[in-house]
Amino acid sequence: APDTAPLMVAIEYLTCLEGPFWKQIRGLGLSYSYSIRLAPEDATLSFDLFKSTSLFQAYQKASDIVQGYTSGATAVDPVMLETAVSTAIYSVVRREASPTGAAREAWLDYWRGIPQGGHNRRLLCALREVTVEDCQRVFKQYFLALFDPKLTTCAVCCNPAKVDEVISKFKEIGCEFEKVNSFEDAFPDCKLALKGSNKERCGCVRCDIFKMGKK
Repeated sequence: APDTAPLMVAIEYLTCLEGPFWKQIRGLGLSYSYSIRLAPEDATLSFDLFKSTSLFQAYQKASDIVQGYTSGATAVDPVMLETAVSTAIYSVVRREASPTGAAREAWLDYWRGIPQGGHNRRLLCALREVTVEDCQRVFKQYFLALFDPKLTTCAVCCNPAKVDEVISKFKEIGCEFEKVNSFEDAFPDCKLALKGSNKERCGCVRCDIFKMGKK
């Protein structure tokens, strides 16, 4: 996808050590960890918060940070951008750091129908060309949608004592949740209890989620 490189750099820019999310989310004690994940093959972008002491405030702060960049109220720092580009380049190079990784990338290129190594080489070239304007554009085009309840699917797993509070807070911004007591209640078609090994999965959505979380 043509915007893969700018998206990778923008993600690194927001989430890097001493970056905007680090200082304004973790630094303020709102959430211990966070991530933005890009899945080009699925054409999806996801935002996650982990171990949040103040979930709603952390979510709102992330939204405010992104809106600051899209509105122009916060400028993209060229020096931080260079750091983000370097980190993104390293993440691509690291994919082929071992024989297993190189074999995996070769198989993916075969699956994509392109010459071996072609995808990563093209991506590395594209990453070097990412500009401040590219970041500003993808912030507005893609990242704002992460915080629009009408355009996203949102899920929360939290302490049962906090469920009603979380539902109430997110309802204020138009994000509606369906309350369930457990994964078993959410996915009644699952044939396995949530205590098995990674060797057995029944193929339901819940098992896919559990498997993804164990990677």
